[in-house]
Amino acid sequence: MHRFLFVLSLFILSGTLSFSQAIEHSAWTNSFNTTRLNNKWKMQLDLQLMSSNEYKNLKNTVVRPLLVYILSPNNTIGLGYALNDTYTHTSAPNTSENGIVEQYIHTQSVKSITITHRLRLEQRFIETPGVVDFFTQRFRYYIRAIIPFAKQKSTFKQGIYGSIQNELFINLQNKSNLNNSMFDQNRAAAGLGYRFNSRFDMEAGYMNQFIKRSTNNLSNNVAQLTFYTRF
Repeated sequence: MHRFLFVLSLFILSGTLSFSQAIEHSAWTNSFNTTRLNNKWKMQLDLQLMSSNEYKNLKNTVVRPLLVYILSPNNTIGLGYALNDTYTHTSAPNTSENGIVEQYIHTQSVKSITITHRLRLEQRFIETPGVVDFFTQRFRYYIRAIIPFAKQKSTFKQGIYGSIQNELFINLQNKSNLNNSMFDQNRAAAGLGYRFNSRFDMEAGYMNQFIKRSTNNLSNNVAQLTFYTRF
C-alpha cells in the first residue's frame, strides 16, 4: 500500500509537468518540533515562514500544533489545529485559513535508511475579507527517507545524511472554490542535513512545489532551511 501511494504521487507529479505553468522562486524556513510528554503522549509543533516570488516579502506563515498519541514505537496518531496566513502585499486582501488536522504516521527502517509515511486529513476554513468564506477538506500523503552517509552499526545518532521526500495534496470537498480539480499540489524535495545528536537535525535543500490552478499552473522552486528537534 505504501509503495502504491508513493508511485501514484510521482505519477501524478510527472503528468502535471506537461501543462503550461508559471515559474517562481522562493525560500522557506521550517521548524518541526516534537516533545514527549510521557510513554503514550507527545506534542508536535510545526512552524513555517515562506517568502513570495523572488524572495521579496513574507508570503505565508504557518503554525500547526498537534497532540500526538503513541500507538507503538513505529505508529502514532495526532489531532491538531493549523493557522495559515497569506499576505499579498498588494491592494488584494490577505487570506487567513484556520483548520483542524488529523494525522497518522508510520516509520520503518530499511537497513540504515529511515522511512516515514504520513497520512493527513485537513478541514479548512478559508477567510478572505470582502469575499464569501468557504469550507473544504484536503488529504495529504507524505513520504520521506533519511539516508546516513556513514555506515551505521545501530540507530543513526550523529553525522551527515541525505533526505528525499514527496507530498501529494488531494482536494476532497468544495473544489469549485479552489481549482476545480481533485489534484491540488505536489511537493518533491531533496536535502543535505547534519544530525548533531538524537535531538537536533539541521537540513538545507531544494523543493519543487507544483500547484494546480484554474488557469495557469505554478511551479515554485523553493530553497529550504529546516530544523528538526526531538525532546
